Amino acid sequence: MTGGRDLTPVRPRESKRRDGSVTTSYTFRYRDVLGRKRRVTRGSYEAALESWLRVKGLRDRGRLGELERGTTTLQRFHDEVWVPEHAPTLRPKTVEHYEILWRRHVVGRIDELPMRDITPRVVSGLKQRMLADGVGVETTRRTLTMLQGVFRLAMEWEEASSNPFAVVRKPPVKPPAPVQPLSVEAVERLRAYFLEAEEWESVLVVVLMAYAGLRPSEVAGLRVGDARERTLLVHRTVRLGDHEGLKNGSPYRTVELLRPVKDDIGLALGALGSGGDADAPLVPDGAGEVRDADDYKNWRRRHFRPAVRDLGLSIRRPYDLRHTCASLLIAAQRNILEIATQLGHRPEMTLRTYGHLIDEYRGQPPIDIEGRIRAARSMDVSLAA
Repeated sequence: MTGGRDLTPVRPRESKRRDGSVTTSYTFRYRDVLGRKRRVTRGSYEAALESWLRVKGLRDRGRLGELERGTTTLQRFHDEVWVPEHAPTLRPKTVEHYEILWRRHVVGRIDELPMRDITPRVVSGLKQRMLADGVGVETTRRTLTMLQGVFRLAMEWEEASSNPFAVVRKPPVKPPAPVQPLSVEAVERLRAYFLEAEEWESVLVVVLMAYAGLRPSEVAGLRVGDARERTLLVHRTVRLGDHEGLKNGSPYRTVELLRPVKDDIGLALGALGSGGDADAPLVPDGAGEVRDADDYKNWRRRHFRPAVRDLGLSIRRPYDLRHTCASLLIAAQRNILEIATQLGHRPEMTLRTYGHLIDEYRGQPPIDIEGRIRAARSMDVSLAA
């Protein structure tokens, strides 16, 4: 600065280089919103003066905190804010899945960047790098969706003024192939396989999913007393060993208890010796306790997959047995709302997932579901004989 006395706090600061030359920078000090001393250094007097005028303007308007906004790294915000504040509001399984996505696809890429440096261009680069590294489209979408949620919370905490993950288009997902329900005859072959081995827990899992449309976590949450005269009362699930509510947030739903399924429940309870306790798990683990996620995974690997392989069935996971239930309800000419209620999801999902089956059965006479199951079982008995 030349001329009169400088009334600003900007002051020159000389530093000696290794070669002996002297360089001059310009600096000023201020106190942040927490009263901590801060120093700002710029290469020219004009740049330092511009920074000081900005600090002074924000301080005079009571908005000094904006200077620090976005300096927190993504990793620090995730660990210190998102995990303790937001993660408890999510389902444990969702939190577990998000942590896997974080460790595998965020750490080492953008986690050390300050929040304000994560721009739409950075997000677009992250997306392209993930796809180039062979990360699947669906996994990339889920990672970006998770980070969009992190930034939404950052905006609430005033650590970000915008959400760059909401701006960048996520990679399109290939539409899933139309579902191919397992036929009743195939389901009965699977049931007979477990019945012959006297694996009553496996028998119940198969019929409850294929003929009642329950999810694995809902099967684990059933108690003996939930099997009533004509319906099953579904009002709890088991995830990661803890009892939770239903996936759609409903307090409960009732599903039709077909006579063949009720017969199987009676036979299984007699064989397992748990019919006298209404609070006992309907489908217990090997120790007679409530099944958790690990029990289900072990059952799928040790019992279900070998059975499917031995029988040559076109099904990959137990969850797909629910498609059989949906197809039977459609063939019986039940209305969309009834089918959606039985399966525990919204009518639009029923139409989106099973629309091709609805078209296939349109105009056909309704089937008798119980009669269809009995006929398949009689066929199995006659073939075995």
